[in-house]
Amino acid sequence: MSILADPLTIPVEERVRPARSLYWRGWSLAQISSELDVKYDTVKSWARRHNWEDAPSIRKLEDCLETRLMVLICKDKKTGDNYTELDALRRQVESLAKVRRYEAPGGHSGDLNDKVANRNAGEKKKAKKNHFTADQAAELKAMFLDQLYGYQEAWFEALSFRTVVEGFHEMIRRKTEEDLVPWIERGRGSLVASFANGIARDVAAVRAAIVTSWSNGQTEGQITKLKLVKRQMYGRGKLDLLEARLVGTAWL
Repeated sequence: MSILADPLTIPVEERVRPARSLYWRGWSLAQISSELDVKYDTVKSWARRHNWEDAPSIRKLEDCLETRLMVLICKDKKTGDNYTELDALRRQVESLAKVRRYEAPGGHSGDLNDKVANRNAGEKKKAKKNHFTADQAAELKAMFLDQLYGYQEAWFEALSFRTVVEGFHEMIRRKTEEDLVPWIERGRGSLVASFANGIARDVAAVRAAIVTSWSNGQTEGQITKLKLVKRQMYGRGKLDLLEARLVGTAWL
């Protein structure tokens, strides 16, 4: 099968590459001479000058793949089989590229086998799912609050209030005094800001209330302050009642 419609339309000096491609595909010099309409001695001199015979196998394969790929790519109307072949050729090109990297200075077995490369790469850190940075979270919260109606703002404040108060109760129950300072910061930004500020002023007494028994002498020495804190944390004003007041105020 002829690879050229009219060999005579190509200048002789530009027929070296197709001649080499045919030679690497097993054509004899005489067959190439006839196919490309080039003198036998000219084809022979090309083969000797460019050392076609001693070219490495990978170079011959690359040339063969490239030639076939060009034929398929240039087809105006491609069939399903054409696309299947293109995909297979692409994978073969990738495989040869891996061999090239392996043969290059510094090449290693990981260049040939992706599994080996992945194993030597070390453990990959898993991406955090739906992760937001602190700045992104703050921006989202600001956008959310800007879109709230008045009654929704009251609900949101009531929810925040409940979260802060329950956090305080949990801290007392578990006796986790290391959570006290972070809780004060959260409380100062909520509806219990005045209470949080009072806690901050008497932080030593509150810390003692969290971690020390009431019968302890150090704690008894500040009993008046501690009783005030106790009444506020477990409350004469119930949580549900306070929420009802907040929501009710928003409807007025």
